[in-house]
Amino acid sequence: MEYIIVVNPQANRIRTNPLLLRKILSQFHTCAAEIFYAKSIASLHARLNLYRVENDLSNTTICIVGGDGTFKQILEWITQLPMEEQPALMPVGGGQFNFMTKYAGFKSGNPIKNLSRVFSPKANLQKKPWRPIMVHDSFSDTKRYGAVVGN
Repeated sequence: MEYIIVVNPQANRIRTNPLLLRKILSQFHTCAAEIFYAKSIASLHARLNLYRVENDLSNTTICIVGGDGTFKQILEWITQLPMEEQPALMPVGGGQFNFMTKYAGFKSGNPIKNLSRVFSPKANLQKKPWRPIMVHDSFSDTKRYGAVVGN
């Protein structure tokens, strides 16, 4: 399985502690196939689209460094892909709101701690299929995707 680490440089923890991005780049560059970070969501999507042209994403896990907003942006990009090409998502924290990180089983919102756990030789990761919720605005004919988590 291949990994892509997507870092939102505007995520709360990354913005308030710029050393985190350097730590992610130095500590995990050998673990992941790619580490993507971009100034905007549009440029991130463009970079993912370029990567997708030459790589099969169906066996890839995208580790998302950011909060729930970043997760939502990546989720919306993935839902535009054909089902058989969609990668797995793994939120690893780093944002202001990290509810999806907790859903994935991480107790911490610290992306360094969570990525270390993901790439640990002792990691026992399980893929759990789920479908996002789609809301269709019939007036503007737009679709939005999200996830609901409760405990």
